[in-house]
Amino acid sequence: GTGAKRLPELESRMKQAAQALPHPPQWEILLTQKAGGGVELAERAVEQGADLVVAAGGDGTLSEVLNGVYGKPVKMGLLPLGTGNDSARTLGMGTDLTLAIQTILAGTPKWIDIGHTQGRYFINVAGCGFDAVVADKVNRGVKFLHGTAAYVAGILLSINQIRPVPLRLTLDDTTQEIKAILCSIANTRSYGGGIWIAPDALVDDGLFDVCIVGDTSVKEFFE
Repeated sequence: GTGAKRLPELESRMKQAAQALPHPPQWEILLTQKAGGGVELAERAVEQGADLVVAAGGDGTLSEVLNGVYGKPVKMGLLPLGTGNDSARTLGMGTDLTLAIQTILAGTPKWIDIGHTQGRYFINVAGCGFDAVVADKVNRGVKFLHGTAAYVAGILLSINQIRPVPLRLTLDDTTQEIKAILCSIANTRSYGGGIWIAPDALVDDGLFDVCIVGDTSVKEFFE
C-alpha cells in the first residue's frame, strides 16, 4: 500500500522533473489491482509502444514488471516504493525517490544479469528453505510493517519451521547432496529489507553468489 499512499507525491514530482527537461517525455501511471497484475500491465505498456517501463514498488513489483518485459525491445526502470527495496539498494539508489526519478528521466541505461527458475525471471535473490518461508509469511500478513521490520516479524513468526531439508546443488560442473536450512542464489546483495545475504554480489558480473546455511541448530542459525 505504500505506493498507493504516495501516488499524489509521485505524480507531482514526476511532472515537475519531466517539465524541467528540454523535451519532456510522455508518461502514464498504471495501478496494479491483483497479484500478477504488474506482468499484465508491463506487457500492455510494451504493446502500446512504451520504450521504458518502470516498476513503482518493491522487489515483488519489480519482479512482475521484469517478467512482463523480458526479451522485449524495452528498457526497465525502478522507483523504490516497496517493503524491502533490496534491488534498489544494490543498484545504488536505496529509497531515494528523487534520485530514482532523475535516473529514469536522464540516466544512462546499463545491462544487468537476470536469473531464471521455474518459469520465472528474477533480479534479486532466488531462495529455497527458511528464507522462502519467511518471504511468504511477509507477503501474506506482515506487510503493514516496512523494510527490515517486516522481515524480522516474518522470521519470528516462522521460527517453528526452521529445519534442514535435503538439497541437490549443482555449481558449474560439481554436484553435491547436502542438508541445509536455506540456500540463496543471489544476484543482488541483500534481501529482507537490508539483510546482507551476499555482500559481494554484483548485478553485472555474469555470476550468482550462493549462500548456504547448513544443518545447524536454531541458536547457531541466529548467531
